[in-house]
Amino acid sequence: MQDTRSEAQIPLVDVVCHHPKNVISAMGMPTAENGNFYVITVFVLTYVTQLRLLESTVLLGVIIGAAVGLLTIPSFGALSDRVGRRPVYLFGAAFSLIFSFPFFWLMGSAMPGLIWLAIVLGHDPMYGSSGEGVAPRPRRWHLVGVANRRATGRGDRGSFTGRS
Repeated sequence: MQDTRSEAQIPLVDVVCHHPKNVISAMGMPTAENGNFYVITVFVLTYVTQLRLLESTVLLGVIIGAAVGLLTIPSFGALSDRVGRRPVYLFGAAFSLIFSFPFFWLMGSAMPGLIWLAIVLGHDPMYGSSGEGVAPRPRRWHLVGVANRRATGRGDRGSFTGRS
């Protein structure tokens, strides 16, 4: 907090006043990430029971998707280090949006291999680049911006109640 030799009394207020667009973006980004993730990992369990399929088929797909994510998330992160966080994140968001219809077509096929493919392809497109993509500069506001994104953008996971 001492880049300019002045210390902010309330750093969060400083960030909100000087970078409101980044704060709003940072709060909204987890909604897209988590919405996509929860549809793929939770909603599909209910969806497949409506199709009269076994939940174990989807659970195995989620496990495969998580295992593949061990490689794809760091890969998207490395790519975002090279080309920038914004283009990689926007690619992931666009892919998630475009893939939403094929995702349900693949799920509706009732074929385990296609169901697993749908889960693997849709699982992690935004996570690798989302870490600090909208954190404000200069450095004195950077950590406050990242912390604010973690806290306020994760309300769907209980961070407003202290359970994140």
